[in-house]
Amino acid sequence: MTALESSCPAAVLLPEGAVANTAAVLAAARGLHAGDPRRPAVGQLLDHLLDHDDDTRAQVCRALLELAPDQRETAAVRLRGYLADPGSDPAVRDDVMLRERPEGYEPLPTLIALAVLDPTQIPAAVARYRQCRPRHQNACARSYALLGPAQRSEVIEAQQAIAATGDRWEATGAIRVLLALGPDTHREARETADRALARGLALEALARPLTALDPGFVPDAVAIALASLALAPQDLLARRGEEAPRDVPSLVLEAGPEHRPALRRALLDLVEDEERAAVLRWRAAARLALLGRAEQEAAEEWLRRAGVDDPQAAPPRTVPDEAQSARIRARVAAAWARIEAGTQDSEARFGAPAAPERIAEVERTLGLTLPVDFAASLAVHGGVVPAEDRGDGEESEDEESRGYLHWNLDELLYTYGRLGEIWSSEEPDDEIRRDWGWRPGWLPLASVPDGSLIVLDLDPGPLGTHGQIVFADHGCPSHVIAPSWLAVLESAAEEQ
Repeated sequence: MTALESSCPAAVLLPEGAVANTAAVLAAARGLHAGDPRRPAVGQLLDHLLDHDDDTRAQVCRALLELAPDQRETAAVRLRGYLADPGSDPAVRDDVMLRERPEGYEPLPTLIALAVLDPTQIPAAVARYRQCRPRHQNACARSYALLGPAQRSEVIEAQQAIAATGDRWEATGAIRVLLALGPDTHREARETADRALARGLALEALARPLTALDPGFVPDAVAIALASLALAPQDLLARRGEEAPRDVPSLVLEAGPEHRPALRRALLDLVEDEERAAVLRWRAAARLALLGRAEQEAAEEWLRRAGVDDPQAAPPRTVPDEAQSARIRARVAAAWARIEAGTQDSEARFGAPAAPERIAEVERTLGLTLPVDFAASLAVHGGVVPAEDRGDGEESEDEESRGYLHWNLDELLYTYGRLGEIWSSEEPDDEIRRDWGWRPGWLPLASVPDGSLIVLDLDPGPLGTHGQIVFADHGCPSHVIAPSWLAVLESAAEEQ
């Protein structure tokens, strides 16, 4: 809160609200009856609000004409002064970026506000508006519409054009501008939204909460939000495990209990859509918990009966018996013997064996059981140092093709503890899980120069294999390099 806001006389009107909410202050001022003892101070209050910021100056000037017309010339003189000397404008002084880069000052908001008070300035405001970049035009569109019917029509047509050709964010912004013009543009806003949806644009929520919109438009906003959810559930549906999500289902439910049936139908449509990725269908089922635990459980049971595997369920794992384990260990030892025999200067490349106690300690720390082949490999070499880490100037080998290079156990644990990138994918679950976040079953083994990772996957997708080796392209696991660590070693041994 700025110094202006902390001493703002508007606090008299909004003792429990945010003084920075100019729209609420203006609404409260307009709501004062003629006999209210606070009414005489409205002119002073509006005069003060002119200095809060320049974005709302036109709205303040419109209220000043209605509630305190005798203040008109005083306010106009002040705005002319700010235009002549931007450095004297409190809105400029309070803006850190403008203090550092005064050449970025845009006088349009103040010029429009002056034109509201002084109609002779309208031609200058119109000319400046039309010369401005689209970003400035959109920021000032609501104020510009106050200049008259022609300017209002210009804003409406411009926003409709933006929504007709722009991306989802531009279309959402255009619809918000239309809604800000008042209830008489609700029809244009809904028609514009429907055309954007027909183009396949999933619109961002028009407000958070939706009840911040005019009550008459809330049902339309709910319909737009649910239609957008159907188009892009990967963006508008909370991921499982996300804390306190503010996704479309939560916003729709918050808009009122009358929207529960529409929300239920929208989520069930996602659950039952066979063309959707399994991860999205299970997300939709999880969000039915908003309507009741029984709703969620029924949807999840329906998915199981339909044969849709839960992407978060632990995949079945076949644990080799002792005889199979012994054969795997023997193959690992043989592969390492061939690699060592075919590699020069092996002592500089290969780390010392990891003790069984150390391997068991790492498993307890991770809460994971390492595959037999990788544990056996660690017992031969607890780390494989890439060439560029040796400090002798030799070039690194390609780590994706020579996948037996990996950090030692301390480095593995350190890197594992630091990972936590958030990412999502629209791809269906196959060999690799495609939900959200860095999964606990992904153990990073090494990095390549661009920051991508080689990963031991202990939480594979339905078509994957426990212990498969995955390439994580900049933190997003993208494809399987090898079905197992043993396969990596034996492939490296054959190249020797």
